[in-house]
Amino acid sequence: MNIQIKDSLVLASKIVICIVTIVLVYFIGIYARRDIPLFDIKDVYIKSTANAIHLDDNMNKSWNLNIYQTNDIFIKFGHIDNIYTLDDNDKLLKNVYIDNIQIIKQPTLGNGISIYTISEDETKMFEYVDEYLVKDSIKYTVLPNSANIYNLEVNNTSGQLAISFVNNNVLNHIYENESELIFDGTLLKKAGVDLEQIEFSVGFDITFITESDKVFVYNMVLDLPYGNILEQGTVITSDMTNAKISYKKDKMEE
Repeated sequence: MNIQIKDSLVLASKIVICIVTIVLVYFIGIYARRDIPLFDIKDVYIKSTANAIHLDDNMNKSWNLNIYQTNDIFIKFGHIDNIYTLDDNDKLLKNVYIDNIQIIKQPTLGNGISIYTISEDETKMFEYVDEYLVKDSIKYTVLPNSANIYNLEVNNTSGQLAISFVNNNVLNHIYENESELIFDGTLLKKAGVDLEQIEFSVGFDITFITESDKVFVYNMVLDLPYGNILEQGTVITSDMTNAKISYKKDKMEE
């Protein structure tokens, strides 16, 4: 009888140890995963160039132009595969937005940087007019299926964000004896502008909030314009190394 009691106690102890181990593993796993992002940045596309507005259309063999410099940015995001979650709502988004937008360093030439969201006109992508100026943030509508970036929509598992940083008034310049001009970054070179005069830096946060109220925040810092637009005219890249991206803790925990 004593042997049976002893065996029962041993078995009970093993069961208790097993249960405690499972519970500990569960809670350790939850703790370990609480700061691990379930969504991340997949790609960053940057297009830097320049353009101009005619100030006088009646000049013979001369061009009187107001030059502005543009940096259109598209950011692809998606769910991170192979991360186990107990709640399927962890994998579904309900809110996505860009905020905490800062001009870290202003260009020395021009009137400062303006920020724009994407145009509703799919043929133009960006229109640098007051209607699309960004004041504080860009908030996206999250949909369960297909989404249209031009309506500021994203899918609840992936999508694309867009933002543009523009030096709207780099300078006015008259181009004498020019039969033809290409409206891109080479306009700045012909106007005697140095690359250092138009360089600037920006930073902003990209926030993902899931259906289970988990909040994941990335900070992105960009040095713009990308590349030497004075020589190349227009420079396009989708190289992630051009963006300084860091994962931040849950904003609600800060």
